[in-house]
Amino acid sequence: MIHHPLRRALPAAVAALTICAVTSALPAKPLAAADLVTDDRVDVADTKLPEELLTHEGSAIYYDDGDGKVTGFFSLSPNFLLGDVNGDSLVNASDASLVLVASTLMGTGTDAETAWRMAFDGVYMPEELAARFGDTDGNGSVDAADASDILVNSVETGVGNARPIGTVDYCADSQGYLHASAFVLDSTSGKLYHTNADYTVTTGAFTYAGSSYLTDADGALYTETWVDDADGRVYYGEDGAKVTNALLRLDDGVFYVDADGHPLTGRQSLAEGEFIFGDDGAAMTGWINADNAVYYAREDGALVRSFQQIDGATYYFFNDSYRMAKGWVNMAQGKLYFLPSSGAMATGLCTVDGTVRYFAADGVMQTGLVTDGENTYLFDGDGAQLTGMQNVDGRDYYFDPETGAMATGWVTSEDGTRYCGQDGEVCIGWTDIGGTMYYFRSTGVMVTGDVPIDGKIYRFGDDGAFQTEVLVSNMSVKDQINTYSAPMKMSMPVHNVQKDPMTLDFTLYLRDEDIANIEAFAAEHFTDDMTLYDKLYTIHQWIHYENEYAYAGPKWNEICDLTYTDAIFNHKKGQCVQYNGAMALFLAYYGFDVYMVRGWTNPGVQHYWTEVNLGGKVYVVECGNSGKNGDWWQSFFKEIDGLGQAYYTGK
Repeated sequence: MIHHPLRRALPAAVAALTICAVTSALPAKPLAAADLVTDDRVDVADTKLPEELLTHEGSAIYYDDGDGKVTGFFSLSPNFLLGDVNGDSLVNASDASLVLVASTLMGTGTDAETAWRMAFDGVYMPEELAARFGDTDGNGSVDAADASDILVNSVETGVGNARPIGTVDYCADSQGYLHASAFVLDSTSGKLYHTNADYTVTTGAFTYAGSSYLTDADGALYTETWVDDADGRVYYGEDGAKVTNALLRLDDGVFYVDADGHPLTGRQSLAEGEFIFGDDGAAMTGWINADNAVYYAREDGALVRSFQQIDGATYYFFNDSYRMAKGWVNMAQGKLYFLPSSGAMATGLCTVDGTVRYFAADGVMQTGLVTDGENTYLFDGDGAQLTGMQNVDGRDYYFDPETGAMATGWVTSEDGTRYCGQDGEVCIGWTDIGGTMYYFRSTGVMVTGDVPIDGKIYRFGDDGAFQTEVLVSNMSVKDQINTYSAPMKMSMPVHNVQKDPMTLDFTLYLRDEDIANIEAFAAEHFTDDMTLYDKLYTIHQWIHYENEYAYAGPKWNEICDLTYTDAIFNHKKGQCVQYNGAMALFLAYYGFDVYMVRGWTNPGVQHYWTEVNLGGKVYVVECGNSGKNGDWWQSFFKEIDGLGQAYYTGK
């Protein structure tokens, strides 16, 4: 008797998602006796069915190759399940003929069971199995279409198809058991498989529990890999499901895939942060140049914001745009500067646009006195470094023109020698240094030679050490002027000698705007090689020849309410009080003991002029007028008998 195997109706109870370990894979082979069995053997004596095809509801299904249960992925070639109805392990015209015979007999009123016995030499087969066994196309009936299907299979098998029709793949767990509608892992190959309801391995694309899956040609699920599709590439995760709407952190980079599973490109705002993805979908990391700006992304691809320490330097990235800052940035704590060349935050002494500034460790620009290590520096309100002689809170300091550091001890520069105390304060006036007396001008410069001080002449050696007092008569007026040194005089009296006795007419003050006008004039008209005498004579002559006498009327109205220096230096107009008042303020700027006098030129003709006490004597410094009415009175340090004793008789 020939045994006729049949396609089994496997139980559907094992439908849960299961991932199991397996151990081996077998080549395709035909089923043999005792191949597919259950744990609970069924007595075949009454059924007359082949033992290897038995099934039992609720049984655990496995495949025994004769050496025990097979685990892992394996393939069988049960061609008889697809039409090898005569059991000769071939699918050919003989099988098609038998199907046609059986279908014809069944179609003439003979029940299926009888028809199969008649067609297959009396082999017993229950009706429900007989009908299904010949239904190779699965349409619910056994007919000529099934015979045709068998012929097609025989042709494909005959030409040597590598996976001939009829080959079936399975994947058993580590115990050798098969599962229906489940995920099974082959631990030997590391590949993951999915099974259908009939325990066979699923192939191609399929959906399970709302997720999409795809297998290779052998049925192994794509896991942890990119796979190209018609619109690009998609990524299948560890469980084999296509990943969508998620950030992927992979060995080859960080990606974000959309609802279709395709990687996004360009700049993206995600819940995990801000990212810039390249054309390949991978998030850019490190320094990034994009959109005419510079960004920095961590290793996970997220752009950084605020202050960041990168390779030992500090950078700032704006919180709204993530763009790296360059140049000036105003913060709540102050102004910061980031180098345009690199974006690194400036600290310590830095030259910004040609100006030296100082930035603290937190990057904030500093003003005022700043100590850095052993050196102290000075910066103005705008943060620019100040050098040379500087007054801070009423105290004078000297800052090296080259380094900007506050000086202590003896300091020699182009304009002379100074002495600074241990606290940096510059010595002014008489100073005892190591038991030797020195004298320092208001600029801090040490004097040498014969110098007038407070109406007396003193002699100092080439090293500045005081030697002796010198009679004033031994020095010319010009020498006295050129060696004169005294602090700026901020006010002076105006004596009224029209009255007897003489009274104080008013007090003239050297104001900030006067100082500004004087220094502006000096910057325009004085040169470095001019002596103090040359400077005073230059201004004396300029006032005399470059100004217009403001007679009563529009010209007087233009300057009558202005300061003397404003009227003379800016408007170039005035009367005697403006002419000589401007000269007096210029002398006060250089510290001379100067005052003005209100007197007469001729009986009844009022006039103002300037006088100076120098070396115990009184000198007139008169700035007259040179105009359409002739050259009026002018004198430059003309000695007189005493205060107010000038006598004018004409030009």
